[in-house]
Amino acid sequence: MRTETGKIKVLNFLLMLQHGTIMILWGSVIPEVIEAFSLSEASAGILLGLGTAGAFFGPLLAGPSIDRVGLKLVMLLGFAGEVFFLLMFGAAQWFWMLVLASFIVHICSGFIETAGNVLPNRVNLSNIGSFMSLVHFAFSLGAFIAPFLVGWFIDSTGLWRPVPCLIAVPALLLGLLTVWTRVDGHHRRDPAPTVSTEGSTSAQPGRSLVSPLLFLRTLRNRSVVGGALTLFLYVGSEVGLSSWVVYYLRTSLAFPPFWAASGLSILWMGLMIGRFANTYLSKHFTSRTLVTASGAIGCIAAAAFLLVSRTIPVYILLTMVGLCMSGVFPNVMAEINHRYPESTGTVTATLAIGASCGAILFQWLIGITAEYSSITWALLIPSVLMAGVSGAFIFTSKTLERA
Repeated sequence: MRTETGKIKVLNFLLMLQHGTIMILWGSVIPEVIEAFSLSEASAGILLGLGTAGAFFGPLLAGPSIDRVGLKLVMLLGFAGEVFFLLMFGAAQWFWMLVLASFIVHICSGFIETAGNVLPNRVNLSNIGSFMSLVHFAFSLGAFIAPFLVGWFIDSTGLWRPVPCLIAVPALLLGLLTVWTRVDGHHRRDPAPTVSTEGSTSAQPGRSLVSPLLFLRTLRNRSVVGGALTLFLYVGSEVGLSSWVVYYLRTSLAFPPFWAASGLSILWMGLMIGRFANTYLSKHFTSRTLVTASGAIGCIAAAAFLLVSRTIPVYILLTMVGLCMSGVFPNVMAEINHRYPESTGTVTATLAIGASCGAILFQWLIGITAEYSSITWALLIPSVLMAGVSGAFIFTSKTLERA
């Protein structure tokens, strides 16, 4: 049993590492894609937004599938789709092929992300929030390493098309590892709570969120809706900044490809360090304190980033933004998901759908704003969203207190 638990933990870290690498790909290569296909900023925003729409449908399909047919099958389908459509993205000759490949890669990555957030519930831990932070530390590690390597590769070769093809290789290897790992049958044994429309739970066994109307049920639960709204704003800020910061550094501040891509890595270095620190902070501070403070300070740091132009101040402020963003997702996910231990697939998927909607909308909105105003004004949007994160989670925390 201990050996199987260890295998699940290793797989959990590795798949989130790979997921972070894939999710950061689009922002790393967007300047080259814009040039290769002669896109405007608005069209690039459509590519990013429509592609990320797949991250909406991925959890929508994966969540109930995990609760009904098992985690392993969902993971294997996710890895297989990532491999095929990453290769398609690298070989695309037309704009529609880029959009289609990006869309389906994001669906499959939604399978992997949902699985990565469910796996911690397959091992019995006294502090799931701490372990969830370590899992998202792995995501941040992948997102930190990838832009450095992508920037170096593009600087060295002048090519961007091999990048998604190379990223497909670890997805293939992880699919093979999943075949040999027993990930089903390790559910936490807490009694399933009854879910009310007011966000309250009962310790008595009752009907879980898994039903033909499962997502409608979660939308009647104020705690889940509040968590989804918080992640909608947070992921809109995180993904919006991640997708456009390289373009901003290349066009507005005239950074070379490697140094611009390094800025994205620096942002994720802050997220990585912060998520590691959060494994300790979550033991001493409430989720409400961590999330609301992160939102307020992150708002200030993201705005200040746009007022500097020299390399060192830019990197320092990007690190600050990353540190502030780091604790939001794992704390919100752990706080809400822990209330429904027997319906983790469904609840995780509902929260992830809120997050995906933020990524879809705000990547596109930043592109539109950049097209008709400037990329500098467009990148004020992530700052505003971080302020909204604080308010949304205060509301969520109050509904949990009344539960």
